[in-house]
Amino acid sequence: RITPGLRFDDYEATTKADDLYLLGNPGVAPPVDFEDSELTLKVGALCSLTEAVSIWGRYSEGFRAPPYDDVNLGFSNFIGGYKTISAPGLESETSEGFEVGLRFEGDAGNFQLAVFDTLYDSFILAQSIAPQFLPFGGIDPSDGLLTFQAINLDEVEIRGVELRGLLSLGSLSSGLSDFYLEGALAYADGEEDDGTPIDTVDPLNAVLGLRWTPASLPIESELVWTWADEKDRSDIADPTRLASDSYNILDLLVHYEFNDRIKVDAGVFNILDEDYLRWADTMSIGGDNPDRFTRPGRNFRVTQRLSL
Repeated sequence: RITPGLRFDDYEATTKADDLYLLGNPGVAPPVDFEDSELTLKVGALCSLTEAVSIWGRYSEGFRAPPYDDVNLGFSNFIGGYKTISAPGLESETSEGFEVGLRFEGDAGNFQLAVFDTLYDSFILAQSIAPQFLPFGGIDPSDGLLTFQAINLDEVEIRGVELRGLLSLGSLSSGLSDFYLEGALAYADGEEDDGTPIDTVDPLNAVLGLRWTPASLPIESELVWTWADEKDRSDIADPTRLASDSYNILDLLVHYEFNDRIKVDAGVFNILDEDYLRWADTMSIGGDNPDRFTRPGRNFRVTQRLSL
């Protein structure tokens, strides 16, 4: 089965600086209008080898107009010692992606493996050190503030592997008919055409969950293990950015339906009380006191939902 598709994007941002913007962003360039459009193609193919096993492939083109707040962002934090400036010359991001995969669906569960490779032109990298101030360590000599700006990277390639699956443990033993094991693993690697790594790519990570859904009770619970690999210094382009360590997180989630109107969700998160810092949270924090940005230790949450 072959499925083609076409998509047309038409993007336009019209700006007007008011007094609040001008007073709050002294010295920042006035905001600019932006518009762009693009026609993109997508073609997918699916081939069923058996009733349970199929292979598939996809070619897709992408278009991403610059977010309005990247083009015209202006923010200064004099106490924190940094600022973000606008990027009026920011261009739209386009891409060509290739993906192939293997899929299994049966009574015992399901499994999917996907491999992808995407080539980007004018890749949008938000919150980068402003290039004009790199010779000064990212510091604007006029005010002494560390300066960030969204930029375009000429050519970027991101490739990776994704694996996910679900197994009904009842297929192994009738005594485990209410239990399911599900998991996912994701790996990606990104770099510019000169080999410089892309810092927005997360390190290898995996999730494994044991779910209990008894058919005779209005309850569902899940014990979830999350693991993330460390971000190696050799895979970081920004020399000022802190490298993150690997971590293991264990969460317990419970969902209970008293009736059609009242539902309660409860959870114990980070049961092991792990002290950890996610790679995505290390952007622009520096290395002086990273403990301020670590995720919470063991914590609890209960949410009640009432339908009227």
